[in-house]
Amino acid sequence: MIRGDSEVIREKVDFFMQSKVKVHIDLDDGTFLNGHILKKSRDNIYWLNERKLGNIFLFVKDIKNIREYKERGL
Repeated sequence: MIRGDSEVIREKVDFFMQSKVKVHIDLDDGTFLNGHILKKSRDNIYWLNERKLGNIFLFVKDIKNIREYKERGL
């Protein structure tokens, strides 16, 4: 059985949340978010402390990709 994309994304979100790692999230609409995943609200809904927007809801279905945030070199 092949796992769906949303299941893989959810596992990554859970991992980054538990590890308290800052993340970069690409959304399906072409925008992105940077911040820390604070907690799980429901099965596919999380709280994200976004760098500029503050605390917002994050829906797994809206995530295209998630990875560890890397600071840009000067």
